[in-house]
Amino acid sequence: MRALAATCAACHGTDGRSTADDALPRLAGRPAEELAQTMRAFKSGARPGTVMPQLAKGYDDAQIDLLACYFAAQSAAPATKATKAANAMNAADAANAAHAAKRGQP
Repeated sequence: MRALAATCAACHGTDGRSTADDALPRLAGRPAEELAQTMRAFKSGARPGTVMPQLAKGYDDAQIDLLACYFAAQSAAPATKATKAANAMNAADAANAAHAAKRGQP
């Protein structure tokens, strides 16, 4: 589940803990039902957005529920400089993994 959630790190921070100065919402610690409903609204087009509607279409209902439960279980503690550095590393790792997957590499 953590690997699936890592795809969100580039925008929402490590474990869903975006920083206070980020324009994107923190996911960590929010209710799972709220997170799942929001993702489904993006997926159906009921909620507008720039990137999220397209990304949400890539997840099935089971994955949305897993992501929602994962982020709901995370501490909503504020991000630190170390967390910001980890966010950058996770974003790069997620991008590399996505690129490798498209090429059919494990």
